Amino acid sequence: MKTCGIITKIDGKKIEVTVYKESSCASCNKCIESDKNIGTFEVETDEIYSISEEVAVEIDSKFILKNSILLYIFPVVMFFLFYFIGELFFTNKDFPIYFSFLSIIISFFILKILDKKKNKKMDLKIYKL
Repeated sequence: MKTCGIITKIDGKKIEVTVYKESSCASCNKCIESDKNIGTFEVETDEIYSISEEVAVEIDSKFILKNSILLYIFPVVMFFLFYFIGELFFTNKDFPIYFSFLSIIISFFILKILDKKKNKKMDLKIYKL
């Protein structure tokens, strides 16, 4: 995914880029806060840029796809997995349902931990316009 941004801060090789929310970001607020229309990213580069320069920002499509699968598919798989485990080990017919809802809470915490790790590894590239 490509978008345009403006360089707001330069600190050695680290460059801070501010981007504006586009239509392709409407369903995903991964990198941009939902109540604001801007997002700020930090990128390391060897090229020389200046503050207020417009640049193209590119996020790898594979990164977006992997995060989407993890976010939407993982909780559903966990839900059914916990349901079947509950069916195997417990005789009460209601318990597998409660056990599967427990998986949603566990999935939430797992995704929260993975989200913090993945945001640090987000591979952004910037190009001069």
